[in-house]
Amino acid sequence: MTRGGTKAGTRGTKAHEDESRRSRPHVRPTTRTTSQADFPGCTTEDCQKILRRIQSSVDKNLDPCSNFHSFVCDADQTGAYNAEDIKRRVLLQIRHQLDSEDVPANGQTAFQKSAAFYQKCKSFDKTGSATAIRGFLTEHGMDITAGMSFDPLAIVVRFMFVEGISLVFDVIVTNIYPQDSASLFLSLHEDFTSVPSGNEVRTVLSDIIQIEQNIVTNIVDARRNIKMLLDGIPPTANESFIVFPLSKLGEMTENDTDLSARWTKALLNSTDSRLPGDRRAIMFQRYVVLFHRLFKLNSEISENDLRLSFVWRTAQYLYGAALFRGSKPDEDRCFLDVRQKFPNTASSKFFFSVVNASRVDAVRTMFRAIIDELQDSFRNSPWMDDATRQGARMKVTELKKTIGYRPEFGTEKDVNAFYRDLPSMTRSYCKNYIDLLKFNTKMRWDRVLAGLPDPESQRPYELHSVSVAYSEKSNEIQVPPGVILEPTFFFGAPPGVNYGILGRLLMHALMHGFDETGRRYNAVGKMANWFSNASVAKYKRQTDCYEKLYRDGETKGLVTFPAPYADNRRTYLADTIGSMSVTRAYQKDPGGSTLGNVKDLTKDQLFYVSWCLLWCGTSYGDPSRCNLPLMNSQHFSDTFFCDAGSNMNPSPKCVFW
Repeated sequence: MTRGGTKAGTRGTKAHEDESRRSRPHVRPTTRTTSQADFPGCTTEDCQKILRRIQSSVDKNLDPCSNFHSFVCDADQTGAYNAEDIKRRVLLQIRHQLDSEDVPANGQTAFQKSAAFYQKCKSFDKTGSATAIRGFLTEHGMDITAGMSFDPLAIVVRFMFVEGISLVFDVIVTNIYPQDSASLFLSLHEDFTSVPSGNEVRTVLSDIIQIEQNIVTNIVDARRNIKMLLDGIPPTANESFIVFPLSKLGEMTENDTDLSARWTKALLNSTDSRLPGDRRAIMFQRYVVLFHRLFKLNSEISENDLRLSFVWRTAQYLYGAALFRGSKPDEDRCFLDVRQKFPNTASSKFFFSVVNASRVDAVRTMFRAIIDELQDSFRNSPWMDDATRQGARMKVTELKKTIGYRPEFGTEKDVNAFYRDLPSMTRSYCKNYIDLLKFNTKMRWDRVLAGLPDPESQRPYELHSVSVAYSEKSNEIQVPPGVILEPTFFFGAPPGVNYGILGRLLMHALMHGFDETGRRYNAVGKMANWFSNASVAKYKRQTDCYEKLYRDGETKGLVTFPAPYADNRRTYLADTIGSMSVTRAYQKDPGGSTLGNVKDLTKDQLFYVSWCLLWCGTSYGDPSRCNLPLMNSQHFSDTFFCDAGSNMNPSPKCVFW
């Protein structure tokens, strides 16, 4: 677009500019309607859809230099591209697929296993689930209606590392010693010393077994005895912890070699010798003492009390899983359960059909361009010293990226291979739940022992998520398939559209690694002072400049977020400090635009309109997310011919990288 014979980025005399601005609007009005012929270079449905959206959204009668959010959004407040609404529609389709799948009894695919799991949950087979729980208790020597041999130490180990139920201790995988393999932190399970009421015990167990009052009383007494035992162990100063080889836990107090031998035997038997005994373990000293008093030969808690306590914990856990509460199944909870237990499977059928390799590759290409530009920005930063610059560039170099699908779940074949050893989900919901819990526990320890991240410590990766996520503690960015669909990505659309929408979101997430919290973590996600003192001082001057910019926008009604600036400081900084890197990456993209009329917008103007589309209507509803970064962009002001000192072209600008 040109205005008054003046090209974007050039200036005539002040008088000429003033006259030209009065005589010509920033964007020429048009009364033509849009049809597919208007966009001859637009060959995909995505492209047509987003350009029609822009055509209906931009209000050409408003001044973009006064309030750009109004210019982009005021003509269409329908919220048609509300990201959360689209997420809900996607979830409805996934739910319908799970509901309608005709699942065979045998030879189930991974998706069919997830569908069967969901359908069995909805069918609410209370009798079958009660039978499954009784069978599980009997299998592990915990049928309290019959005399059975019972080894409490072996059960604790097996449940931790095989069955996936914490009876006494939770196992947390930690990299507290990054130079070695991951350590195992054994912490007391939060419910282990809780004492239930008799009514609570009766309510749970009466649905599972025929229970006598004396059993109810004995369970309550057993839990009370365990709590009294722990209460009698005084906390150590500063809650000190002990580090030891896993196999030596029994020797950590009183040098109990017998307990150590029984513990090691239980580890070997339960884990098929997969879990190495020399793996570093960590426990608070108080809990080491508790372990010894519970499981030494002359235990301070009787074997029967331990069995009753474990029966209660197991039944309580599976009772909740089997959805016994209420008179009918909670279908929403069933849907949540299947997405949590089959995170890469329940929605795979839908996403494999709509987010193909071409879409994922297009986003990867765009992301690489943004990363390259960010590296150049760090390389040329005028205020970073060499050490800080090197740390920043290393953080980007070492960034872990998941774009689209996780590598092990990239295709339907991959997903089926992963779940090959999971039994078919043909039995009661609770039996399916037990089988799946055991399967997921094995997969967890297979990954940990292979040196891969513990799934339980990772951010859940939901395919349907519409958010780009960054973790400073792992220096990882996640771009799930749900982001590679509208309203955040439009396959085949002009580069400016996708850089303006998804490119902006990618950079926002990345910049959380360099905001006031993220900059305290280094390239491998460890807290470290890789910013020099001199660079920290200059960094603060830069962020103070942004706060002044926000205050200026606040007085002009351009930023209207309901919470105070301090509460959203990280959000606004992440929006703004990387914006020029996205702009430069877009400008270098070799893809051209052969589009017809789109509200007479130039390709650069289309980029900035796209930058703000997500903040229209009810999608996110914060004009600040649109206006604030652009108030800081001279390129934006030049693109729309905004006078110096106008609302969208304040001075001075805050140049970050």
